[in-house]
Parts: sequence; C-alpha cells; structure tokens
Amino acid sequence: MNQVANLQRLPKEKFRDITLERDLVKEFEIKKGDLRVYVIKEDGHIVVFGGKKSTQAKDINLFRSIKKQYLESKK
Repeated sequence: MNQVANLQRLPKEKFRDITLERDLVKEFEIKKGDLRVYVIKEDGHIVVFGGKKSTQAKDINLFRSIKKQYLESKK
C-alpha cells in the first residue's frame, strides 16, 4: 500500500486489473501474501475492500456488489 500511495509501480503479480469485460469503471486487486485489497476510483473517490486469498471469489463478488451500490447512489 505504501508503494501505491507513493505512486510507485507494483509488479504484475502484486497488482492486477480485474475489471469485467464491458465495465466502464476499472477494478484492481492488490496482493500481499494471503491478503487481498480491491479498489475502484470514480469521480475522485476511492472505494477499498479487503479480503483473504481463501475467500477471494466470494470477496470479489461482494466487492462488485458494493461497487454497484456505490455507483447507483451517485446517479
């Protein structure tokens, strides 16, 4: 997280784009050991959600649900 905060690049195995095809708002995953952080940035706001490798699929689905709710609330 320090590297991201300081605008430093992360290796591809630590930072990846997980955006679904045709989705306009980019989603990113940052990995460190067993921890996962999911992030979107929209209109100057950053939404962050954390999880673990063992619950990764469930966490990504929950993150996308939160993202959808957030974007709908902005309309």
